Amino acid sequence: MRLRFSTLVAASAAALLFLAAQALPAHAESILNFGLNNSNSITATANGAGTSTTITTTGSTPTSGYQKVGITLLNGTAESPSVTAYLYLSATSVDPVTSFHGSLYQDYDGTFAITKNADGTGTNYLSGTFTNFSFDSQLSGLNNGTQATLSATDPTANITFTSSVISALNPPSAASFTFSNLDPLHQTGTTIANFIASGSGTFSGTVPEPSTLALAGIGALGLIGYGLRRRKGA
Repeated sequence: MRLRFSTLVAASAAALLFLAAQALPAHAESILNFGLNNSNSITATANGAGTSTTITTTGSTPTSGYQKVGITLLNGTAESPSVTAYLYLSATSVDPVTSFHGSLYQDYDGTFAITKNADGTGTNYLSGTFTNFSFDSQLSGLNNGTQATLSATDPTANITFTSSVISALNPPSAASFTFSNLDPLHQTGTTIANFIASGSGTFSGTVPEPSTLALAGIGALGLIGYGLRRRKGA
């Protein structure tokens, strides 16, 4: 009987820990910020029919398409001096551009990588993909303005992050690329017209709240301790 009781207590404690882990609250935090070191590092190219646009890191230097960036925040910690890394970005429009109250909007799917080396090797600081399925992975900016933002937010867009140095990669998450000093933003045909720009980026991810897990653990240990005292008393 005493063995059965202590076994029940241990099983109950394990169940408590499991349920607590499933219900952990979470918080989003900034995981990486960067700025491009070179001006005119981003190129938008509309196809000949004026129906689709692809935005990429300019591939002339280096030829692989990676551009040098300075990481100013990594894994939630400010970096001073900044960490030198290399960015690759490729995003293609998935539907026509729309105009609303003087601004242009166009949805994009894309991929990016921020790595230690200019050929995509070395430390993977952060890489991922973003896919639009609910109008929340898009380029937006004032018509004829000189700045635009390509942003995606999960769960209304689908974002996948991978990293060898960052742990907060779960949704809700967000990725945002800010393009500045660009040729006036405008459309050609049904898509965003060609432009060249400088840029920066910010990313956020989510981690479980550690205090809740600690409280659950304390509660489970208390339950086990109570069972052991009951067993000893018996």
